[in-house]
Parts: sequence; structure tokens; C-alpha cells
Amino acid sequence: MKVAPFHVVHRKALPGGYVILRLSGEALECEPGQFVMLRGDWGFSPLLPRPFSLALVEGPDLTILVKVIGEGSKRLAAAQRGDVVLVHGPLGTSFRRVAPDERVLMVGGGVGIAPLLYLAQASRSAAGGGLVGVYGGRSRRDLPMAAELAAAAESVTFVTEDGTAGEKGLASRAMVEHLARTPFDRVVTCGPWAMMATVARLAAEAGLPCEVSLEAMMACGYGICLGCALPATDGGYVYACTDGPVIDAGRIVWGDQPEPSLGTEAGKDRKKREGSGTPADKKGGKRT
Repeated sequence: MKVAPFHVVHRKALPGGYVILRLSGEALECEPGQFVMLRGDWGFSPLLPRPFSLALVEGPDLTILVKVIGEGSKRLAAAQRGDVVLVHGPLGTSFRRVAPDERVLMVGGGVGIAPLLYLAQASRSAAGGGLVGVYGGRSRRDLPMAAELAAAAESVTFVTEDGTAGEKGLASRAMVEHLARTPFDRVVTCGPWAMMATVARLAAEAGLPCEVSLEAMMACGYGICLGCALPATDGGYVYACTDGPVIDAGRIVWGDQPEPSLGTEAGKDRKKREGSGTPADKKGGKRT
């Protein structure tokens, strides 16, 4: 984990407010599912860096998928060739690579496709292994990097809510259809909270292990701000940046999506438990 300056060497704007950036700098040792904290040369506002999953790592080049939501992502998406971006990472946990003869069902939604694409590309050399994808979005515009995913996975079912691309419906329905006709060994997912909650439930009902890549608001990326706390099934919390982003779906309480905040009650509770000598493995962790 380090902080290093990278330069924008490629920028591609896509419909729907998505931008693909390729950054070049010092080669980092990364694994699919990990993330980086990024900050451009934009002065004091916004002050904090922003977390982004890695969509691809090739030598000294990192590919990032940006969806414009707030001021930070807006400024980053506006970066041009030659601009400097500070990269802090790699951070967090990663997916298990696809093993030989392992069948993995991948379910992604919208911008959540980034870490799944990295996994698919990194796993193509797994002899005999297979990664089948389901990629969903509201419309055709919400399926960025669809062509790259189709080239990396064994097969991909595209689904949109309005029917403008692929099948009309939800990714969860396509997942059910895949599970009914093909035996899988594992499920991996990243996307909107409600989608991941459904994927986690369906995987549990099928008796399959499920890895989720969590998305949460955070300020630091390595466990200091305590802003990405999520309720855990053991009664405590997990933190998306240190216990995740990739984590066993069975550890998460899949209720309503937690409201993003810093200085949360979860953070106060963690500090209290740490002060009382609670074992480290009970603390939980977090993510981007």
C-alpha cells in the first residue's frame, strides 16, 4: 500500500454519466476486488479522496470506471490526458481467483461491474474454470464496459429494466434461471445494495458460497474514519475498507441500505469495544 502520482493516459466518456480513465504510474501489486483512493489536483475542495474499484490492472496502468454522482466524482471524471491523480492503494480484500474446474456465477449491476470485470480478465487463464456473467442495469446506458465483460467471461446475460439492451427484467431473475440449469460452485456480486441483498439470499437458498464487493462512503480507506460501518450477523459491525470490500455475504445483515455517515454510532461502538480489550477479530472491517 502506497501513495503515488499517476498520470491520465486515456479518457473515454460514455453515455449515462460514466467515464473510463486509464492511469499510468508505478506498477502496483493488485488483486481483483481491491480498490484505490483517488484525488486529483483540484485544490482544497473536495478535501478527501474518493474510493474506486479497479476495473483492470496491466503493468503500470490502472483502469477506473467513474460514475458522476457528487463533486469528487465529477472532478475526477473531468480529468484530461496528462493530468496528475494521486493513487493510494491497493486497499482492501480481494476475490478468490477462479480455480481450475470451478464454475463461478458473477452478478453485476451498473458501475459495480468494475471489480467483476477485473476478476474475469484475471481468471481467463484458469484451465477448465468458467466464469458466467449476469450484468444488469436500468437501461442500455447503465451497462458500461459491457463489451469488455463479454470478451472476458465465458458467457454473459445482459438485462435491463426497460428492455433497451438484452433481456427485459432484473438481474436476479436471470440469476435464478442460470442456477436452475447450470451447477455452480460459487457466486460473486457487486452492484446496488438491493441487488446484492437478493443475490446473497438466492445464493444461500442454493447452498452456494457468495462473495460480495461492498460499496460504502469512506474518508480514509484503511480503517481510521469508521465511516463505512455495516451491521454484521454476529451483532457487531464490518467495515467495508478493511474487512472488505470483498467479504462473505453471510456476514452482512441485509436490511435497508445503511445511510452513509462519518463518526457513526458504529464507529463510537468500535472505539468503545477496542478500549475495553475486545479481540481484534470481533471488530469487523470496511470498504469503498
